[in-house]
Amino acid sequence: MVTTTPAIVRIAKYLVRSGEDECWGWTGHTDHLGYAKIDPGPGEHGRSAAKFVLEDALGRALRPGLETCHSCDEPGCCNPRHLREDTHASNMADMARRGRAATGLRNAHGKLTDEEVAALRADPRHPNEVATAFGVSAPYVYNVRAGRRRAVPRA
Repeated sequence: MVTTTPAIVRIAKYLVRSGEDECWGWTGHTDHLGYAKIDPGPGEHGRSAAKFVLEDALGRALRPGLETCHSCDEPGCCNPRHLREDTHASNMADMARRGRAATGLRNAHGKLTDEEVAALRADPRHPNEVATAFGVSAPYVYNVRAGRRRAVPRA
């Protein structure tokens, strides 16, 4: 890694480098999700350390509209081999494919288990009745049944 910018120099002291293809640990500050954060300079707070590492590896800034994405499932990893620039939509799709999306009761707003959602979908009653029975709103029932909420698991 080229250590030319002050932020990269500071980042290097917090990295725990393992093998070239392994996740590199982070001993510095993290956000509530475990992503590596660093204050890049005076007046700037909590910027993504992984973004600095990726930009350093690319030799340029990220393209407009793109973000830093991990190919591993370790939020604190700063190994440039595990980082890529991609769209937010692609990053979210990748997260969902890997089972990292907070769905169902893992989501802070989740009220129903996957089994309850399946029962809600199969319930032949009117959405207002189903909503009352499950303790959710009728629009939520409509959205679940239409596939706009709680996507149907693929077999």
